[in-house]
Amino acid sequence: MTKRARAHLSARYRWSVFSRATAAIVGGYVLTALVVAALAAFMPGSRSNSVLAATLASFPIYVAIALAVSALRTAARSVRLALAKSAH
Repeated sequence: MTKRARAHLSARYRWSVFSRATAAIVGGYVLTALVVAALAAFMPGSRSNSVLAATLASFPIYVAIALAVSALRTAARSVRLALAKSAH
């Protein structure tokens, strides 16, 4: 493999890692915010308890989304997943 081919693969790999991280961070944040808002609105009980419970649930939700996006085979799939889930 030539030096230029290795540089090209390296750039492709770096772009893949960057796009997955961006999809996990931005898409995960947007989707988590939407889920937490819905949880807080539809939970029974007082408003303050609902917001507190939904906020506490946001941490494992965000981690699960970030893991799901990172586990996908290609970066394009991870971006599509993050955009599709946050569009709902």
